[in-house]
Amino acid sequence: MTVIEIVEVAPRDGLQNEPGIFNTAPLPMRVHLHDTRGPGIADAWAAVQAGAATFDASIGGIGGCPFAPNASGNIATEDLLYLLERSGVASGWNLDRTIVAARWLGEQMGRTPPGAVGRAGSFPMRDQ
Repeated sequence: MTVIEIVEVAPRDGLQNEPGIFNTAPLPMRVHLHDTRGPGIADAWAAVQAGAATFDASIGGIGGCPFAPNASGNIATEDLLYLLERSGVASGWNLDRTIVAARWLGEQMGRTPPGAVGRAGSFPMRDQ
């Protein structure tokens, strides 16, 4: 298994310059993104457009990275699901249940996790 780790120091157009890279790689690939400086979800969308289908994410966006100075957690699962859902990309995950889990996790930790959708909640689709 090959893992791509993006710790937000590469140029933003890195994946956009490699269309289809995930479809032509000799090994299955997944994307592992942090959101320390804020572009994690934008990077996820660039990866989707480059053909990525498997992502690492963490509920609430908790975690960290021993290799990246001051790294926050991975992109929040609920933020990724919201992006995919709003963009018409099926994930097989239930966004509302994931938000509930992120909020529960925050209660257990005694602090609000950094994930944006966990704090703000989902937003109804136009056709709902």
